[in-house]
Amino acid sequence: MSGINNRIESLRTKHKAAETSLKELQNSPGADPLTIAGVKKYKLQLKDEIAELEARLASEAELVEAKKTEMAADEEPLPDVEIVQASAPEQTAFVAAECYGHMPNPVEKAA
Repeated sequence: MSGINNRIESLRTKHKAAETSLKELQNSPGADPLTIAGVKKYKLQLKDEIAELEARLASEAELVEAKKTEMAADEEPLPDVEIVQASAPEQTAFVAAECYGHMPNPVEKAA
């Protein structure tokens, strides 16, 4: 996306330069009306391209956000985990309680 942002900034710079040129032409007593019209048309083309690129950026941002939302909805919640101490103090066991409905190596909880 940074390429699009760079292009937008470049177009904005050109648009600003065209605006400055247009003002100078309009303040010039012998300015050619066709030249003024050409600069106005150029400014509009720049403005249209800027709008198109900004719309593309917004669309891409929406797609990224939708994908993030979709991925978050697809994630399964983590199972509840309970930490218990085995009957012997030197043997600490970690027991996954209710882990997808089964426990492969169940350990008795200490009383």
